[in-house]
Amino acid sequence: PQHDQEQILSSIKFGIVGCGTSNGLAKSILHWSGEEYGALESIFQICKGVVATLDIATYALLPKHEKKGVVNGVNNDESDTLAVQKMRQTQQSNVKYITSFLSFSWGLIADCDLESECLRILGTLRSDIWAVYRGVLFPRRYRARFSYLPPRVNNGDEVCEQDSSFDMPKFVEEVPEGWVSVEDDFT
Repeated sequence: PQHDQEQILSSIKFGIVGCGTSNGLAKSILHWSGEEYGALESIFQICKGVVATLDIATYALLPKHEKKGVVNGVNNDESDTLAVQKMRQTQQSNVKYITSFLSFSWGLIADCDLESECLRILGTLRSDIWAVYRGVLFPRRYRARFSYLPPRVNNGDEVCEQDSSFDMPKFVEEVPEGWVSVEDDFT
């Protein structure tokens, strides 16, 4: 399935015409093409057959309801890490994979983007209004664990070229040695 997904994604060609708010992909394509942002410019790029590669990312998420006390694969009781390990071993089939471009929104940003749809008539102002509503008036806490491989640094505190030939750990596996994990309630 993973090979099929990579093959399909590498062969897809599509045109984007941005109409409304949240048109980061359309804006990026026009920027890379040296064009101004607008629907007409997007249509011209499509008609000219302009093709560009697109960086995509895949994220793995575990549903909230899989185990009491566990949210997105992270146990709310930090002392109970065995439950998380057992869950990772037994719940691999329930992992949901999301493929995205430009970024992956989570927490407040995602809430503002998705929940503000009821204010779409206001255009880009909807995001500002919802940010005040969700971020100031009715804030939420978001439990998560972020893991990353920090850049290598030489003795002079300069970042070295990163070796790109490492294996990305699976969602259900522990991160390898040298990786950094941050787990907390984020606001």
